Amino acid sequence: MTIQNILTKLISYKTVSGNFNEVSKCFDFIREYLGDKFYYKTFEYNKFQHLLIGTKEDMVNFDVLFLNHIDVVHAKDEDFTAKIDGDKLYGRGSIDNKGQVATILHLLKNNKFDKNIGLLLTSDEEIGGHNGAEIIEREHLVKPKLIIVADAGENFRFVDSEKALLQLDLITTGISCHASVPNLGKNAIINALDIYQDLCKHFQLDTTCPVNDNISIVLSKINAGDAYNKVPALCQWAIDIRHSNIAREEILQVLDRICKSNTTYAIHNKTNEFKCMMDNEYVIEFIDKCEKYLGHKLSHIDENGASDVNFFYDTPAVCINPDGYNMHSDNECVILSSLDKFEAMLHYYLS
Repeated sequence: MTIQNILTKLISYKTVSGNFNEVSKCFDFIREYLGDKFYYKTFEYNKFQHLLIGTKEDMVNFDVLFLNHIDVVHAKDEDFTAKIDGDKLYGRGSIDNKGQVATILHLLKNNKFDKNIGLLLTSDEEIGGHNGAEIIEREHLVKPKLIIVADAGENFRFVDSEKALLQLDLITTGISCHASVPNLGKNAIINALDIYQDLCKHFQLDTTCPVNDNISIVLSKINAGDAYNKVPALCQWAIDIRHSNIAREEILQVLDRICKSNTTYAIHNKTNEFKCMMDNEYVIEFIDKCEKYLGHKLSHIDENGASDVNFFYDTPAVCINPDGYNMHSDNECVILSSLDKFEAMLHYYLS
């Protein structure tokens, strides 16, 4: 099978986070494709399955561990059928993250390396990784010398850092009344927006585009009201915060000061910031070999997003990706020729 064939098959599985049956089918296909020359171990936490694949019998102490995920975000049914237009392959997960998985599977299947190489495929990355990578790292179930994360750094850009993640669920109350006399009530939606705007203002963010180099604060969910002619007394909302060089505790302290007695909040999800260990010998070797293969210096970026690597902040890790577009959006696609280039670069590094 070619990389394109493998990717087409992987996309056909509707592995939306929490679709346990489709994840199981996808893992069955991967085992069948690789065959019995590899070693396998399955982890399961709260029904979320994760597959560890190894080239040697030692399934803990890897020279190199690829860290990828096979879960995807929701999409229309037709997005689970791969479509090709020239050098572009469209489909849910094509660039996040099944194109990379297909490439690594093809690389391992068709080559033999002296290094002990592992591939950890998680199935809950898109919803936080708390039933996968977080537990696997905390329990020290894998101890690699270097982790390669093909889940950030589009078009062969090298990721120096990924922001920490903080997601909050908030409940704001008001006073209900008839919509014809709003002066008799207090609109819970307006109360919530006031808090959001004050939070953005503290960190010098414009609410129309709430992002700067250090932090982004997005009002991502809101639910309020049960009638057109009624001032709502309850607003449930959520914010997604990505931050670097600003401690989580500082953000929460600011929110505590801003929130009045009408608002409570709870942490839904949090991860640590990832910073690449640029002076580590394995990281230096990876960058050097990639630059030799590509024939030029790598461009370096700081990512606003987060991934499973944020849990492995004590382990040397590198993040780099092939080329693609529109992850989590309509018309998600990967550039097929960049997958071939990505495989060749990894082969050069591992050989």
